[in-house]
Amino acid sequence: MRRVFRILFKPGWEWTRIKEESFSFSRFFVSFALILAAVSPVIRFLTGFVYGHYRRPFTGWSWAVVRRELLFCAVIYLCSLAAVYVWGRMISLLAPLFSSRRKKTESLILAVFSMIPFWLGGMFYLIPEYGWIIKIGVGFYGAYILFRGLTAALLETPRKKVFGYLILSSVFGLGLVVLAEVLPRFLFTAWGVIQIG
Repeated sequence: MRRVFRILFKPGWEWTRIKEESFSFSRFFVSFALILAAVSPVIRFLTGFVYGHYRRPFTGWSWAVVRRELLFCAVIYLCSLAAVYVWGRMISLLAPLFSSRRKKTESLILAVFSMIPFWLGGMFYLIPEYGWIIKIGVGFYGAYILFRGLTAALLETPRKKVFGYLILSSVFGLGLVVLAEVLPRFLFTAWGVIQIG
């Protein structure tokens, strides 16, 4: 939690420390991504209980709706993990275009830490109606964290190429996040239509 706090509020200083450490891919992914990616779907699911979204008029709790929402949150969680993994690989693949070194673990670290504001932004689901908008707004802070990681020379990117690397990486990251959020909704909507039909 201290590392998460520092990457959010002192990203430049924290990236300098991270650069000097060694991480294994599996340990890092388990320690950070698996836990932090769960915040948003868990809060979303619990919010349904807090505001009675699973309750039907005159009939009480609809456990079929609860099960469906739980499954939906699990799918969102898995899609989020897949998106951040693919984004990390994309950052690594783009490295030679910007005279940077291809480092798979460091690229994944950049992707995961840049996703932290978006994942933790899921806590704003507790605000009815507008929580998801705040979550998206907070998520854009991840681009600044990515920028600080690139300027800390985590991938040994030349200063003059950092901005281009940031823009292209952010576009890919944004596309993957949108896909991870939209695809499950599309699949569950299609599933609901098929069941009704």
